[in-house]
Amino acid sequence: MSEIKNTIVVRDSTDIIIDAVKSSENPNGLSKTRLYLDVDGTLVAMEFDPNYMSSPDGAWGSVYRTDFCHWINSIYSIIDELCEVIVLTNFSKESELSAKEKWLADNLKCKYKLILNKEGITKSLFVRGKNDILVDDTLRNLIEWDKAGGTQYAYQYVTCEKGRRSLLETIIALTKKS
Repeated sequence: MSEIKNTIVVRDSTDIIIDAVKSSENPNGLSKTRLYLDVDGTLVAMEFDPNYMSSPDGAWGSVYRTDFCHWINSIYSIIDELCEVIVLTNFSKESELSAKEKWLADNLKCKYKLILNKEGITKSLFVRGKNDILVDDTLRNLIEWDKAGGTQYAYQYVTCEKGRRSLLETIIALTKKS
C-alpha cells in the first residue's frame, strides 16, 4: 500500500490497514458517517473512445468523460459538515491513478480522502458498520457492501431530489446515533 497526500493506493487485499480508513471525529465528539463514493459510473460517465484499444496505455485518460458530480456538489457543504467523504474507486492500470486524482481535484467540491483500489479487491473490505455508506452504480458492490453490514445507495437513486434527501436523512440519523 502506498499513500500520496490524502490518497491511499491498495494494490493487494493484504494492503488494507484499518487505521488508514478510520473515521475522524466531529467537534461534538461524535463519529462522522463515512460516505464512500465510487467514481466510474457514479461521479463520472465513461464513454470509450473508438481508438481506446489501440491507445498505448489503454488508460482511464483515453475515454470521454461526462461530469456526474453535480448531485454531490449540490449538497457538498452539508456533506462536509456531517461526513468523512472517501472516494473509493477501482483501477486496473497504474496509469489510471494520476488521471483519476486529477479529475477528482478538478471536479469534486467536497473535502475527501481517495482510496484507489486495485480491480478485483472487493470494496466491502472497507465496511466497519452501518455508518459506512457506499454510493455506487454496480449492483455487485452494493450487495457485497450490504452483506458486510454497511449502508448502500444506488447512484441512480441519489441523482434525484428525493434520493438526495433520503441520503442526507440517513447520514443525519447515523451521525446522531454515533
